[in-house]
Amino acid sequence: MTEWQGAVLLAQLERFPQQQEIRARNAEMLNRELAQIPGIHPQGRHPSCTSQGNYCYVVRVDEQHFGVSRDVLREALIAEGISLTMAYPPLTRLDVFADPNGFVPRLRSRKDMQDFSSLQLPVSEELADTTMWFTTSVLMGSENDTRDVVRAMEKIYTHRNEIATHG
Repeated sequence: MTEWQGAVLLAQLERFPQQQEIRARNAEMLNRELAQIPGIHPQGRHPSCTSQGNYCYVVRVDEQHFGVSRDVLREALIAEGISLTMAYPPLTRLDVFADPNGFVPRLRSRKDMQDFSSLQLPVSEELADTTMWFTTSVLMGSENDTRDVVRAMEKIYTHRNEIATHG
């Protein structure tokens, strides 16, 4: 890190406690409210954890209980103006590790390297296919802004049969 970058970061750190408080409060509200919607499972936080970074907000979507897939829900939320990103894919799906002609051979020999394409990672694959990540902007707004996420999810759940039929 350069001296200039350090100075910018130091100035930004002064705002961190207030931003962390806002993110935590909004994440707690989302945890409480979204857990009431069938098929939506907030990531939550272990009881022994006293503070969580919340650089994004993660939920798992159970398609059978919610009524539409994660991808359909994601598109509907984006149409409602909610800011989202996607989960990281498991290593087995990243060309950088799985493709024999990918980036890794240029870094070093594959001789002693794990063959990632042959790994069975059912939990990672399930989470990559069923989680949604809301961007940090969702957590940095007012309580009413954050409630917009809940209202959008409830609206989509209410109209899930129409959405599933018309995609």
